[in-house]
Amino acid sequence: MNDFFIRNKKITFLERPVSIEERQIADVMETYSKAHREQNLPLLISLFHKDARIDSFVAGGTVSLDEYIDVTRRTFSHLTRIVFRDLLIQVRDPNTAIVYGITCFPHPKGYPILWKRVWKLARKNGPWLIVESKYHADLKTLSTK
Repeated sequence: MNDFFIRNKKITFLERPVSIEERQIADVMETYSKAHREQNLPLLISLFHKDARIDSFVAGGTVSLDEYIDVTRRTFSHLTRIVFRDLLIQVRDPNTAIVYGITCFPHPKGYPILWKRVWKLARKNGPWLIVESKYHADLKTLSTK
């Protein structure tokens, strides 16, 4: 993997977000990346719906927001170099969107760990929020809610 992506600490998109919805969703993902870099747990939590289901590598599976907060609080210092790259936003309807991408975690003794990742975002009379995230996911594994 190109070391640029680790040093750069920025998020990368496969296509430039164009529509208003795409730009709003891109802002959520930029903030998600920033919250990890800055270890800002309140900012990170603000991006999730209260009933979100989140795949957590550290927790070993899919967890609730409360469980995610607990495990993230304990491991945040190790996640500052996490990178989100090659994101592709697909707005499904006015209130649902899917973001495909790759999560890169630099391993201290070798090659970085890479995961395919999918985030599902929704909005209901308010801002876009992450309602679900899955590793190694495709549309069949996301909930239909």
